[in-house]
Amino acid sequence: MTDCLSEGHYTVLNLQHLLLTNQLVNMITLLVSTTAPLLLMMSCETNQLLNYETKQLFECLFNTVKQKQSVKIILTAQSENITVTFLQDTAEEH
Repeated sequence: MTDCLSEGHYTVLNLQHLLLTNQLVNMITLLVSTTAPLLLMMSCETNQLLNYETKQLFECLFNTVKQKQSVKIILTAQSENITVTFLQDTAEEH
């Protein structure tokens, strides 16, 4: 899988690149402003640092998906990974 691939109405990133992109361009603003359907596919690495910034970004992403039905997100992570628990806990809060 490449670090970033965008074609048509889908984007594939790993979590590290999503965090970097969010620092450069507010991802939530970008997702809310899009009028076309968008699928964001994201790979979460085993060694990914999960901190407050990451939690905040996911909370905003989950809230955006609730509000914007044309935006869908697919998250992938290894099943025996702390990332899975982190994502589940964050999603359940929202």
